Amino acid sequence: MKNQTRIAAAAIALVKAERAADDAKEECSFALTKYFSANGRPDGRMTADDPRFESARRATAPQYEEYQRLKRRFYRARQKLRLEVSKAGGDLS
Repeated sequence: MKNQTRIAAAAIALVKAERAADDAKEECSFALTKYFSANGRPDGRMTADDPRFESARRATAPQYEEYQRLKRRFYRARQKLRLEVSKAGGDLS
C-alpha cells in the first residue's frame, strides 16, 4: 500500500509538472509571437546561433528560461515516477 501511495503521488507530481511545462512553452511561444508582431520576423528558421534572431532571444529570455526550468522539473518528475514503479517491482518504459 505504501508503494501505491508513493507511485500515485509521483504520478500526480508528473502530471502537474507536465502541465506547468506546457503552459510555460505556450507563454514562451506567445512572447515570441508578440515580439515578432511588434518588430517583424526575419526570414528563415529561428536557430540558437542565428544572429538575426538575437534580439528576439534576448527579449524572450525570461520566458524561455522559465520554460527550460519547468521542463527539467518535468524530466525529474518522470524519472521519480519510473524509480517508484521500479521499486515496487513494476516496469514503466
